[in-house]
Amino acid sequence: MARDTQTEPPTLATRPAPPGKITYEEFLDWADEDMFAEWVDGEVVWISPITEEHDSLIAFLHPLLRIVVEVRGLGRVFSDPFQMKTGPDLPGRAPDLMFVAPANLGRLRRTCLEGPADLVVEIVSPESRQRDSVEKLGEYEQGGVRCSTSRSDRRGSSGWDRTAATTRSRWMRTVSSTARCRPMSG
Repeated sequence: MARDTQTEPPTLATRPAPPGKITYEEFLDWADEDMFAEWVDGEVVWISPITEEHDSLIAFLHPLLRIVVEVRGLGRVFSDPFQMKTGPDLPGRAPDLMFVAPANLGRLRRTCLEGPADLVVEIVSPESRQRDSVEKLGEYEQGGVRCSTSRSDRRGSSGWDRTAATTRSRWMRTVSSTARCRPMSG
């Protein structure tokens, strides 16, 4: 996501976060569908507004991916702020886009995916580079996401810190995006 994290809500109209540490279940009960926040280490992390470039990329990629997936019966596509919780000790994140294959649709809940998506896409801006390209993609890999990619908006640089690579990952690099994928079985 091309949003910068904040400790306070972005507007006065937003409900204040619950005080102290909360469970992920409490976070999901508290948050609503218009709430741009993530759950990290028991705390609500507010996400700031996105850039115009970020919005344009999502406006292009989301319907394109959704049409291909639906026409071919490949699964489902979700977008931020739909949550994904890849593991009990990992944050609850809201990827910009995520694809869930039919074999994993049983892990869908009303407001989140319990476990890893098959593909995650994050749009990276200068103010979100560390979080989206390093922290989140590292968490996604640790949580079992089979393929995650970061794509920069025009103002930012994208990429994955090669020191974070592991032997089980395969690299694909283009001019403005980076993908980390593990071979899919079947």
